[in-house]
Parts: sequence; structure tokens; C-alpha cells
Amino acid sequence: MSTSEPAFRLDAVTVLYGRTPAVQDVTLDIRSGGVTALLGASGCGKSTLLRSLNRLNDLVPDARLAGRITFDGQDIHAPDVDLVSLRRRVGMVFQRPTVIPASIRENIAFGPRLAKRDVDDALIEGALTRANLWPEVTGHLDDPASGLSGGQQQRLSIARCLALEPEVLLMDEPTASLDPQATAAVEDLIASLAQEMTIVLVTHSLGQAERLADDVVFMAAEPDAAGERRGVVVEHGPAQTLFHAPRDPRTAEYLGRTSP
Repeated sequence: MSTSEPAFRLDAVTVLYGRTPAVQDVTLDIRSGGVTALLGASGCGKSTLLRSLNRLNDLVPDARLAGRITFDGQDIHAPDVDLVSLRRRVGMVFQRPTVIPASIRENIAFGPRLAKRDVDDALIEGALTRANLWPEVTGHLDDPASGLSGGQQQRLSIARCLALEPEVLLMDEPTASLDPQATAAVEDLIASLAQEMTIVLVTHSLGQAERLADDVVFMAAEPDAAGERRGVVVEHGPAQTLFHAPRDPRTAEYLGRTSP
């Protein structure tokens, strides 16, 4: 993926569940490389927008999308798009750790085997090393993954994605269920991975967004003409600008600061 072009371009994107728009008329570019944080109150459509980037909303029976999303210059809804390939290139990490009921080794090997790739010790060690987990599990690779702590399980979930060598990681509140120490470990990992790939992060934590994000997309749930609330992008820009000099009063109110 070229770092000179956006990773994703969204043009007039609306996502509906049935007839109800969860996200409406979003047009923005998401940078290639670094961390872009999606920030806003519950119900503003952050997770819906995130899941649109690798078409996970396709799995929701009444969901549909209008508009256009391109990844690395290609329309992700084009008829010739291979969804398996898209989701390999654009991995997903959920709020709660999603470990397979098997060994640590088998958790890492699962994706590459589905993709018909060779799995060897180097691949296992490499994924766990990149996820900052190798020193904690070396010598225990055949132990059940369920025996790991919550924070370790979340890093194992990330390692399982990394084993497929994605170009992008989508992360939906990856520390929301973790204690402060485990949260710090995952934040350190995100900061490290952001040096080599694109990360799009949904978070409710202002502190986390300010610590990690290069860009921030601030969203809000606003009423339309009929009074129905739908998620809209209020402001998008460099994190330092948005946190310290927000342009929109809705952003300033959310941040608890006064807009200049």
C-alpha cells in the first residue's frame, strides 16, 4: 500500500440497519500509516463505520451501505473483490479477546492454515514477538489459550491477526474490558505497530486517543429532519489540532473545552 495515498477513502457513505441510518453521508480520507481514532459518545456510529472498512456489516442481515469506500484505491464493494483477501489485508480486533478454544500455538496457526499457508515455528514466534507476547508464553505454546490473562488474550488476538500479515488493523475498543496494567501493555503494542502499518481505533477514552492517535475523527449522533438520530462526522483532523484547537463547538463541548 502506498503511504502517499489514503488507506481508505469514503465518499457519501451511509450505513442503514433496515430503514434506520446508523451513519449518514460520511465523506473522509483515512490516512495510510499511524493511528486514526474514531471518537464520540455511544450510539454515534463509530463501530458501524469501523466495520464498514472490511465489510463486516455484510454479516448483519438487514444492513446495507450506500456510497463508496475504497481501500488502496479499489472499491471494496466491486463485484470482483475477494472478501477473504480483503479481510486478510484489513484485520479486525474486537472489544473482548476472541481466542479459539485451543492452544496458544493453534490460535496463531489458525488463520494461516485457512489461507493455505505454511505454518512453522518462525511464523508462530514472529507473530507473538510482534504482539509483545513471546517472552510471556515461550515454553507454553501448547498450553490452552484460555489460561492466559485477559490482557494476554487480547494480545494473542492481535498476534493471530498479525500472523496473516495485514496492512491495516481495525480495533474496536480493544482495551475496554482490560485493567489499567493490561491496557497500558496493549497501548504500547498499538504505538509500536503504528510505526509499520495503518491502525483505525474506536475508543471512548479521550486520554487513549490523545496518547495514541495521529488523526482523530469525531462523530456525534445528530437528529435529521424527521427527528431520527444518525451518526455523522463532525470534525476530522490531526489529533493535536482537534484536541487543542477544535473548530466545531460540538467537538469542544465533548472535549470539555471552549472552541476558539
